[in-house]
Amino acid sequence: MRELSAHAEAVHLWIFLLALPLALYGAARGWWDAAGWLLLINALLNLYPVMQQRMIRGRLERALARRATAPASPPSSPSGRSAPPTLPSTPR
Repeated sequence: MRELSAHAEAVHLWIFLLALPLALYGAARGWWDAAGWLLLINALLNLYPVMQQRMIRGRLERALARRATAPASPPSSPSGRSAPPTLPSTPR
């Protein structure tokens, strides 16, 4: 899962970096509206997913670290849910 997240981040980052010179060229030519739209769309479609993948990978790392250091969980019932706590019996 970590490798897939890192790969997706790298692909989006490369696409962002490859499209950036085109927007800069448009700005240098004075095509401000085209350069602005290119930067906006490029940021939304490529830069945002990069930040999102980094956030997801960080959360995944923390969850895996907690899972590795967590004590063994109590046995669960056959349905997959943990068994409800039982009350001590009282003599009558």
